[in-house]
Amino acid sequence: PAIPAFWLRGTREEAGTKKPLPHPVQWLDEVSSAGLDGIDVHYKGMTKEFMEAAKKRNIPVYVWTVNTEDEARRQAELGVDGITTDKPRELLALFGRDGGL
Repeated sequence: PAIPAFWLRGTREEAGTKKPLPHPVQWLDEVSSAGLDGIDVHYKGMTKEFMEAAKKRNIPVYVWTVNTEDEARRQAELGVDGITTDKPRELLALFGRDGGL
């Protein structure tokens, strides 16, 4: 069976301040050229620009590890395709789903 393969990437940080840097759009080109099915990135580097570029390329984007309602809402508003969390009950409830956990 064909199993989707996603590239797992963390968030880069500014030297010295450790401030999260936006994910570079070039990662999406690498996903395409490698024949991958999508990218799974740490949420702190996610931007509107990155998500728009992914949508233009038809590349699914998942984010990890989102454990607060505010951040989950922000990611949903950006248009991510999936959210990885340590708090599945809360996430499902936030989005009006009963996961039966």
